[in-house]
Amino acid sequence: RLSSWQSDFLHPTLHCNPADETISAILPAVTAGKKEPRALGEAIFYYVRDHITYNFYENTRHGAAGTLSGGDGNCCDHAHAVIAMARAAGIPARYVHATYPSGTVYGHVWAELYIDGVWHLCDATGKENTFGNHENWVSFVLNSKQSELPF
Repeated sequence: RLSSWQSDFLHPTLHCNPADETISAILPAVTAGKKEPRALGEAIFYYVRDHITYNFYENTRHGAAGTLSGGDGNCCDHAHAVIAMARAAGIPARYVHATYPSGTVYGHVWAELYIDGVWHLCDATGKENTFGNHENWVSFVLNSKQSELPF
């Protein structure tokens, strides 16, 4: 059973609706044969990483459903897709927003999934990234961790 704070990371938000029919249509095939939360989380992460093309633009453009149906998105939209699918599978998920330490005006967003008492980093924007690790953002300044992305 989830605690009240964990359930805060399962609800729908503006660009991330776990109950959307696009998510409902894709999730069973992505998670087929997976029962344990870790296996579900990994399947979701690798699906988004391997099937959604990265495109650079600011803020949210497609949201979770549009990213999954359109096949492309920036970091915000990749995170929306991972988080919506994870939440639909019953895995608490949140957004992480960070910036480069060099002071560039652009930031970066990724997902974290709460599995077995630990938050696991899920940055699906780079093919070199793995579940729990990212190679494309080794140095960053953390801005926030939250249940909803405000942009």
